[in-house]
Amino acid sequence: MVVKGKIEWISGPAVKASGMAASKMYEVVEVGEEKLVGEGIKLTGQIAFCQVYQSTTGLRPGEPVIGTGQPLSTTLGPGMMGSIFDGLQRPLDVIATKAGAYITRGVTADSIPFDKEWEFDPTTKKGDDIEGGSVIGKVQETPLIEHAILAPPLMPSANVKDVAKSGKYKIDETVVTAEDKSGKKHELKLYHKWAVRTPRPNRPSNHWPKGFG
Repeated sequence: MVVKGKIEWISGPAVKASGMAASKMYEVVEVGEEKLVGEGIKLTGQIAFCQVYQSTTGLRPGEPVIGTGQPLSTTLGPGMMGSIFDGLQRPLDVIATKAGAYITRGVTADSIPFDKEWEFDPTTKKGDDIEGGSVIGKVQETPLIEHAILAPPLMPSANVKDVAKSGKYKIDETVVTAEDKSGKKHELKLYHKWAVRTPRPNRPSNHWPKGFG
């Protein structure tokens, strides 16, 4: 459900919006006609207080505030290396080609390229059991960096039903399909998203010498 509200007042980077009763804490919102990126940081009844991460100069009461239903997230996958990002993971080189040396309000760009093909080499096979954090393949992202493709960290244990052959794929193409014990299918791609406010799980490494890690 898309939440649509409107601006009631503006104070610096803070915006108060009405009609936002169905929104969630830390939900990404698009503020104003230019769809400036912000987050809902406080909810009181139908009122949402939003932190806007771009200049609010020129915003006016009555302009729309639209909830995306998603938390502020980062996109993790091949294509990150070699880019410089701003705090919203917008690649500044791509933004510069669109808006010039100064970032125009509301301009957006994919964090990593969705139209580029990468050479994927699977490291799992049909019948294998995998879980969140399992390495399902690799991509040689740069001459020096081999990018391990992981199952999303919170994915439950699942059995691999299908694996793509070695070859070139875009990051949003499914390369591994797995099924968990409940019968739910998981289509794994070369990337996944992760909410920035959620601590990323990790496990102790057995590769460190005693006294380290």
